[in-house]
Amino acid sequence: DRYIRDFSRVRLCYQDGKDKEFISLVTGLNKFIVNEYIQLLNNIHNNT
Repeated sequence: DRYIRDFSRVRLCYQDGKDKEFISLVTGLNKFIVNEYIQLLNNIHNNT
């Protein structure tokens, strides 16, 4: 599924310390979408 693949790519980059601009550039995803995925990651992290 495309959404899972995109989320996984953003997660890997974000966990590697890459910034939102870089993640958007290398994944080809809109900055808004990258930010949404990062917010999801932070919510998941805060709830564990």
